[in-house]
Amino acid sequence: VYTTPVQEGDLVILMTDGVLDNLATRYIRKAAELLWDNEPQEIAQGIVNLAYALSMSEAESPFSVAARAAGFHYPPHGKEDDITVVVARVEGASANRDGEEGQKECGKSGRKKKKKATAGERSDKAIARRRMDELQRRIVR
Repeated sequence: VYTTPVQEGDLVILMTDGVLDNLATRYIRKAAELLWDNEPQEIAQGIVNLAYALSMSEAESPFSVAARAAGFHYPPHGKEDDITVVVARVEGASANRDGEEGQKECGKSGRKKKKKATAGERSDKAIARRRMDELQRRIVR
């Protein structure tokens, strides 16, 4: 169990290794900064979409760098994996069991391992990819 002090307005972001395998923490931080004024669900979905786009790309990933550093032969590209993000914004002045502020508004988003997409899903994926390409351009600058 880990604890950390929080204050009103903080974002708490939890994610599976599928996010961290494909997306460096500095990009997660920048995505959260760019999406800060959105609802937690939208922030979570933005990070999921970005991690998913990178998992399907030929871009170097944190996983591929770490695998090669450990002596494994792994090509420089993303890694398919489950991708889940939960974002909570600390708000309100109610006390938690330690007497600190701590109400949270949560949003969860995720993607499971790759499955065959329908025509509608492919169209949704194309729209999401265009949005994430724009977000990625803004983040990686």
